[in-house]
Amino acid sequence: MTSGGVGGADLLPRLGAAARSVWAKHGRDADGWLPLWRHMEDSAAVAGLVWDMWLPIGVRRLIADALPGGEADGRRLVVWIAGVHDVGKATPAFACQVDQLADVMRDKGLEMRSARRWGRIDGGAARAGWPSAAGGVAAGAVWVGGQADGPVHRGGGRTSRGAPGQRSDQSPVRA
Repeated sequence: MTSGGVGGADLLPRLGAAARSVWAKHGRDADGWLPLWRHMEDSAAVAGLVWDMWLPIGVRRLIADALPGGEADGRRLVVWIAGVHDVGKATPAFACQVDQLADVMRDKGLEMRSARRWGRIDGGAARAGWPSAAGGVAAGAVWVGGQADGPVHRGGGRTSRGAPGQRSDQSPVRA
């Protein structure tokens, strides 16, 4: 992620063709689209600026006081959350909504059902059994749960995936 983010401007060269083909935004009246990686970097950068220039010090302290690294961890957490907030858009349930963009993803090796097979026909209710937000929660839970040094504080009775005092084996999210 870029200057407001945490990964540096070298993200794009590290992504494979399949990852670069995942889309986040699409203009309904045009063929333009925004890749998910760019949306994630933009969101993270804006969050960094919000933390640095707009968020009141009292709010920053409230977040920072709950984390072992204080303000640095608070900023890192806010930037990370903003950066990954739409990771569910990488799921087939979301990606199949625009046929031509789903086809590009399929051409890069990312298999998915068509929107018609998900049950979305002519703008009707889509993919109710697996909304993209659920995919994002599941992906985040897997990532955070698998990180020994992840951005979530693990002390004080909190786990990376559950509510305060909840053991990780009681996590409501199963990925």
